[in-house]
Amino acid sequence: MRNFNVTGLCVPGRHYMADTGEKISRIMQFVDNGYYLNINLGRQYGKTTTLALLDEHLSKKYSVIRISFEDADDEMFKTAQAFCQGLLSLCSKYLCAQNLSNSDDWVDSSVTDFDPLNDFLNKTINYFVSEQKTANNLIISDSLIKSITAKEHFDMPLFLEKFANHYYEIYRERDVKFLERECRLLFITYLVPYINGTGFYHLESETRDGERTDVVIDYLTEQFIVELKLWYGEVAHEDAYEQLFGYLDSKNKGLGYLLTFDFRKTENVGKPQINWVERRGKKILDVMVGF
Repeated sequence: MRNFNVTGLCVPGRHYMADTGEKISRIMQFVDNGYYLNINLGRQYGKTTTLALLDEHLSKKYSVIRISFEDADDEMFKTAQAFCQGLLSLCSKYLCAQNLSNSDDWVDSSVTDFDPLNDFLNKTINYFVSEQKTANNLIISDSLIKSITAKEHFDMPLFLEKFANHYYEIYRERDVKFLERECRLLFITYLVPYINGTGFYHLESETRDGERTDVVIDYLTEQFIVELKLWYGEVAHEDAYEQLFGYLDSKNKGLGYLLTFDFRKTENVGKPQINWVERRGKKILDVMVGF
């Protein structure tokens, strides 16, 4: 049953939506012709939904790279040189988080204006696209996608188990302790091929009560709430349970998922630890990813 949604992402099949097909087609024409474009409106005008739909359409023809300026400071926008170097840093952060590039590939002090920036990005992104296709072929097969999305149902426990196993195999040699945002990019990169064309995800930096959550995934009529965290000890992990249970209460949900990235070198490294935690009549699937 559909309803009206006035905050965040609107999902076809769950929410009443205006027909934006013509608008998306016009945007696609800009992209196909190699133009830059900007979507700039006030709150609750549909920017998030439009970008999600555009991402879905673009992914059928292009490799889509998502970069956020949310963490950028004011200094990055004061000069052309600061912006160019800041953008290279953001690109490095995104691609290194997926183990598709080394940070040294994005260090070029000669990029101080927009023309050399365009040349540099064209050269480096073309390399990234070929590497991305190779990496995705290694990670995900059609049979695996079908097993997780069979009978119009998304098997989230199986998906999280496969995520933990595959990413241990790919990232086990890394020494870098990813930040929470970088871990989230790893998760989203793995998620998109499974829900592409059928589902959506959106990020929630904070709830109405100011508590933080991470990824909300809509697949057909199902919705999944996944909290992503780094391991900071037993006390912090217990706090993560309470935070997620509280968020489930605020959304009137009975089931949630906690995905924790553990960078400790222990005897359990590489072995996903998967446990169900039940309190107050609600359940959380707790998945620990070891590196």
